[in-house]
Amino acid sequence: MIEWLLFDIPAACMAEAAQRNAIPVEVLYAIRHQERGQLGFKHVHEFRDGRVSVDYGPFQINSHWAGHFQRRYGLLPERLATEPCIGAAAAAYVLRYEVNRAGGDLWRAVGRYHSPTPARSAPYAARVSALALRYRQALATGQ
Repeated sequence: MIEWLLFDIPAACMAEAAQRNAIPVEVLYAIRHQERGQLGFKHVHEFRDGRVSVDYGPFQINSHWAGHFQRRYGLLPERLATEPCIGAAAAAYVLRYEVNRAGGDLWRAVGRYHSPTPARSAPYAARVSALALRYRQALATGQ
């Protein structure tokens, strides 16, 4: 059972990012909740094979996507970590990309937001789905 919901990103930012990318806003809230990143935070992952990946901000946008946003839009990775509206827009963009890749399957796309590996993506999608139901109710009732 969820004791609290996260509404720390401005609602207008969440709504705009979701609408612009044609994804349900409650799913964006649920991803933010599941990722549990913090504003201004970056998490460095060092893998056994020597690879390094960095996750930025509340939505934990990884260094692969951070590089994409920097190359394509000139957006510095630190802005993904420090600016909540930019983080929300980037997360919605990544999810839309994955929805398109998954042939419109939202939940497969949600899983891929986390990992391309089915053994890791399916449980993630299930957790986000359960959270999205809670957010849908909270947003509908104004809680």
